[in-house]
Amino acid sequence: MAGRIYLHPGSQAILGMAWNESFGMQDQMIYYIVPSNEQARVLSRKYSVNTVTWRTFDQFVHELLGNQRKLISEIEQQWIIQQVLWELLRENQLSYFKDINLLNESWGKIFVHWINEIKWANILPKRLDTLWQEKETKYQEMARIYDLYQQKLKHLLLWDHAEMYIQAIKQLSHTQTRGQLSLPKKIVLERFYHLHPLQEQLLIQLVTCGVSVELHLVWDLHRLRLFRETNEMIQRLGQRGFQQRFDYLDTKRLQNKDPALFHLSEHVFSEDPPKQPFSNTVEVFSAPNMEAEVERIAAYLKKYIDESDTAFHEVAIICPNLDEYQGLLFKYFQKAKIPISNQWQQKLADHPLYKTICALLYVQAGYHDWWTILMESPYLPFRRYIKRFGTISMDQELFKNELTKQCEQNEMKKDDIKLYQEILSVLAWMEQIPKKNTWTEWISWLANWIRPLKQIDRWQAQGRNPLLLESLAEELHAWQGIKKLLEGGQSIQRGAFSGQKLTLSQFIILLEQAASQLKICKRKAQKGGVQFLAPNLVQGHSFRVVILLGCVEGKYPRPYQEDWLVPNQERRKLREEGVYLIDSEELRQRQLYSFFMSINAATDKLIFSYPYANQDGKKQLPSPYLEECFMVFHENSIQVTKLELTSYWGPFSIADCYTSAKGRKFATYQLGQKQKMSDDINVAIQILEHLRLEDIDRWKWLLDRIQVEQSRYLHQQTPFTGKISDKKLQKQIQEWLKEYVWHVSDVNQLLRCPFQFMAGQLWQTTQRKKKRKGLGSWKKEQIIRDVLYRVLGSPMLSEEEGENLVHQLFMKQIKDGDQESSTYYFEMDQKKIWQQVQKYMKYEMNLRSEEAYDFHPRYINLTFGKANPMDGQEDPHSMAQPISIQLGSGSILKLRGKVDRIDMDEQGDYIVYIYQSSNLPSQKELYDGQDVQLPLILWALQQGLGLEPEKVIGIAYYTKGKSNEKNWRNRGFWKKEHKEKAKLTSRALLEPNEWGQKLEMVKHLIDEKVQQIEQGGCDVKPTWSCPPHCPHQTICRIRAYQQHKVGDHD
Repeated sequence: MAGRIYLHPGSQAILGMAWNESFGMQDQMIYYIVPSNEQARVLSRKYSVNTVTWRTFDQFVHELLGNQRKLISEIEQQWIIQQVLWELLRENQLSYFKDINLLNESWGKIFVHWINEIKWANILPKRLDTLWQEKETKYQEMARIYDLYQQKLKHLLLWDHAEMYIQAIKQLSHTQTRGQLSLPKKIVLERFYHLHPLQEQLLIQLVTCGVSVELHLVWDLHRLRLFRETNEMIQRLGQRGFQQRFDYLDTKRLQNKDPALFHLSEHVFSEDPPKQPFSNTVEVFSAPNMEAEVERIAAYLKKYIDESDTAFHEVAIICPNLDEYQGLLFKYFQKAKIPISNQWQQKLADHPLYKTICALLYVQAGYHDWWTILMESPYLPFRRYIKRFGTISMDQELFKNELTKQCEQNEMKKDDIKLYQEILSVLAWMEQIPKKNTWTEWISWLANWIRPLKQIDRWQAQGRNPLLLESLAEELHAWQGIKKLLEGGQSIQRGAFSGQKLTLSQFIILLEQAASQLKICKRKAQKGGVQFLAPNLVQGHSFRVVILLGCVEGKYPRPYQEDWLVPNQERRKLREEGVYLIDSEELRQRQLYSFFMSINAATDKLIFSYPYANQDGKKQLPSPYLEECFMVFHENSIQVTKLELTSYWGPFSIADCYTSAKGRKFATYQLGQKQKMSDDINVAIQILEHLRLEDIDRWKWLLDRIQVEQSRYLHQQTPFTGKISDKKLQKQIQEWLKEYVWHVSDVNQLLRCPFQFMAGQLWQTTQRKKKRKGLGSWKKEQIIRDVLYRVLGSPMLSEEEGENLVHQLFMKQIKDGDQESSTYYFEMDQKKIWQQVQKYMKYEMNLRSEEAYDFHPRYINLTFGKANPMDGQEDPHSMAQPISIQLGSGSILKLRGKVDRIDMDEQGDYIVYIYQSSNLPSQKELYDGQDVQLPLILWALQQGLGLEPEKVIGIAYYTKGKSNEKNWRNRGFWKKEHKEKAKLTSRALLEPNEWGQKLEMVKHLIDEKVQQIEQGGCDVKPTWSCPPHCPHQTICRIRAYQQHKVGDHD
């Protein structure tokens, strides 16, 4: 019996593309195999026939083997791996991995991923031992870990998913065992973009045993990049006797799709696609942040559903990072009363109930920083104690003695005594936690010990309050999750593991791993609602409306770092030995197919959406996939609807008011400004009148609110506008400014928004720092700078010297202990930075080899106004005192800062560079004065070093350019007359008169803003527009849109 591969065009890429009516007429059972349970359910409902069994691949193999062994879950697999690591460490059999931190749950995940990968490649420990017997210690220890893991599975009589396939192949290979299996007459597979080597081998074995195998694949000869893995799989199976068929075309299976969407599906990712005009069935939305993006989509969808015959269940929201968007989607869709067919899930580890249990164990194990969780827990009395009496002692024994003494005092109130007794009871309960137990004892003990947290009286009270029903349901789901966790623990209570002693810390690690994998229900699904999907789960489903969220560079496609455990180079060597392990670039490439299936799912409407800034305000570019989608349309017909931050904060149109609360906000804004009659004012009046008839009390409240808004703008100047009118305060500001030493970034802040400058510099307000894994972006930027100072000096360092330098600087960061010292994250950061430095080095070498290019670094890392150098790496010509610059009005600006590099030639002509790898201003922003760092540094150098103004060639950001950019120094101010001398490619060069005009305009703008703040003008009024991210937005006293729309008050 031959295996057949049926190749379908993209137009047939729908679920059920392999279905044939003859399947229902067979006299023997056919297995129809698809990737997911959900797809199997959909097809079984659509084609209800008795002779076809719908299964996933795993389900088919498990049934083929007669369910011989229990399949372990990912949690159980991590527990077994953790046990393996403990045993090897205890017996001193690991040297390379001897310092791994087993308190860090990521280590268990790392080894689970690696073992699964090597096992799915059909490589068992004996073969791996042979392949790596001459390798270094790391690889030999990995092989040892794998071997012991396999022994544990065998001893515990368990299978992981890959083991199930291995056993199936073994039994099919031998005549005696093959007879024990109930083989189907035919199996049909569809929607598999790629198969694991084990799965391919199983299909080959089934064909050898006489089973008819049909594999239906989506494929296109003209889009080999899109179907690269599919093509490689076809070739491998073809070498094993599978035949290709192209005769499965059935016009009935073609999707009924809008012509523009059909054109997109048929030609996207082609090398030279035909073009047609951009249709309004394809739209692109851009918003200032994720929250604005989701709110915009909710408003759009609400309106679209109301105006069309589309049902909610015919809409799909597809997002590559759905976990990040999930909370926002549920929040704004519920506000808009848009039903959601998905269950809102969260990790058990994130629920307060589990956090409380975990913190209790951690505190008893000696990790006192977990007391903060206990103090905030709603399940314990500590929060009430702090509210009543203040802080508590972290020393349990001391705290217990203090409470006991207080209880013995006669003057204590009854309620206080009751609270003290509750806390003493909790402390005594915590003391019951053992220090060491066997696995079996731990599971049994925990199940009984956590019972006091089941507060049934509180549940009954919550059940009587409709507002608390959701939180009650969520807590009950958390208890179900903990029950499931304990049941999972009981399933591996056999063999040596069940009797092995584990410390409290070891037990907590296993719990943490399990809780991070278990998902619990936060909100129930609603029938007939919008569907939220990850791209890899779309796989042939069709929807009338598809909205792709989060289409930004770096998220879609997500970059995959090279696996440090088994790097790409080693993977390629293994491939030469017939071991197929996918590398990081191939992992990234897989996302292209899921993106294609996502856009292919749309039949009537397709929307691409992305935030053009992240949560920290850094600019984000749209996904490169979008650019490839646009290539099938005429360039001048593509339109992007960009939502500015000021528009997001307010005055949206009435069309965007998808809730009654939004409508009231709209009415408040329109009527609060006392504007002339307009359509918007009429709509606002109608909203007000409707509210008066519906809820007179709320109407009165809204009327008062509108009157307050009107009063705020009756006068030209009010405290609400941010104007400081008090002469005494103005005098203090003027005196402060005389002594203030400005950093160049402070000047940028003042120009953007006077209020932001006041909040940051006068009030000294800062954002709360977030805990980071690895290095923060600022420190990464600084390391790049430190490396470039030496690598790109004169002479340049070699690549080997540069890589060693990167390593030294990273080790310094780890030694300083300023970060969470996870080797995994630091190694990833280190490799990424070294790759960036290599690109800089390559560009610099090419630049210096240019004919007639005579510039060389003269000053590197030159600072001014930095009295106490920290690292000793500053240029010897650095100046400890700040440099004073006089503005046109006579005001003096004392500056501090640094310049990364100044290049000079023999004639004394010079170029000033600032290294900047991210968050660059555009050329227009530079010319408009929205970023004045470059001019300020130039003036400081000319004043402090005595550099001649007429000798300057240019000042620019030296940035890590895109791969297609020829010059990484274009972003800045350059004199056109020296274009050839500086080897520039930019067209944005300045004539001699323009050079002076641009710099003079910048100086005038700075002077104007300094004078404004000297007179108390700290207005909440951005000069251009609010930045995508403002560190002071939580204390900003007026919405940006109000100030913009009202106009000047001066």
